[in-house]
Amino acid sequence: MPRSIPTSTASVLKQPDLCVNAPAVGAGDSWVEQQLAQAEHHFGQGHLPAAQHAFRQALDRARSQDVSPLLHARAAGRAGACAARLGRLDEATRHYEHGLAVLEAAGEAPVDCYARADLGLGLSRVLSQRGETGPAANARRQALPEAEAAESGYGGPDVRWM
Repeated sequence: MPRSIPTSTASVLKQPDLCVNAPAVGAGDSWVEQQLAQAEHHFGQGHLPAAQHAFRQALDRARSQDVSPLLHARAAGRAGACAARLGRLDEATRHYEHGLAVLEAAGEAPVDCYARADLGLGLSRVLSQRGETGPAANARRQALPEAEAAESGYGGPDVRWM
C-alpha cells in the first residue's frame, strides 16, 4: 500500500537525514547557527519582534559570508516563517523564494528533500494566505515529491534540518 504524502512539514522534519550527503561547512556557519538558535528561542517564547530581528541578522550574514547553502536556506526559511506569523506575507514569500533559489543555485544541495519540502510547503501556505491559490497550488505540487521522498521508508531518531 502506498504511503500518504504529508500535509504539513511536521512529519517531514522528524525524519532522519538520509537523503543526501553531509553539507559543506562555510567559514561563517558557526555565527549564523548561534544567531538562529537565539532567534528560535525568541520565536518559541512568542517574542516575535526579537525573533524576526535575529532571523534577519542571520540571513543577512548568510548572504554576505561564506556559509553552507543549507544554512543559508534555513535562515531564509525561518525568517519566512517568522514573517508569516507576524502577518507580513509579502516578506515571508520573498524569504521562502530566496531559500528555494539558494538551494537551486547549489545544484546538488545538501538535505535537498527536507529543505525543498519545508521551503516549498511554507511558500505554499503563505501564497494561500495571500489569496494566490494558483501559485500556492503550484508551490505545493512542487514540494510534495520532496516531502514524499523525505518521508518514505526512514525510521530512527528524530532529526530536523531546521
